Amino acid sequence: MQMCLESAQHIISILSSLQSQGLLETFLPFDLESVFVSTIILLMGPAIDPRVLESHPNWLEKAYAIFDEMIRDGNQVAKFRRSELQQLHETLIGCLSGDQPRHLPVPEFFQQPVVLPDPASPSSTLIPGAIPQSVRYDDALLRPDPDFDVECDFSTMLTSAEIMAVADSIESYDTEWVSNAMIEHSIW
Repeated sequence: MQMCLESAQHIISILSSLQSQGLLETFLPFDLESVFVSTIILLMGPAIDPRVLESHPNWLEKAYAIFDEMIRDGNQVAKFRRSELQQLHETLIGCLSGDQPRHLPVPEFFQQPVVLPDPASPSSTLIPGAIPQSVRYDDALLRPDPDFDVECDFSTMLTSAEIMAVADSIESYDTEWVSNAMIEHSIW
């Protein structure tokens, strides 16, 4: 747990440095995903073990400042992600505040034991937390695609040596073949 928190702090530190230098990427997903995942870790860490992170609010402030800059620059996904994190934060504070921690509500179908027949004996076994038959999924969605193997047959592809030979045979000034290929195959 400590390693995850230190990694999250390190990522937030790097992104804060990028932010202070004006190099924070607003619209590519890399910085947004990094700050989002790091903030989740920073939020969940104290919920799992309250002793692991002493400077928790400072790191969260830095993370939220990064989100705020992305939002100011017009990133709507950052706005949505920040609101999700704020809801998570409020939920965790509500669960952890007070003398006794509260538990998050569990969906009703996980609380009902389901009786599944045991083929080895005539008795039935209760399995708490099993999904009832009425909520089951259609396993047709999980069957493999029969055409997948045909489409992904890489044995007829060129080898790397053949690809390099083709690349070497093309002169840098010989671009007429590109025009012909575009016309012939109606690329444009």
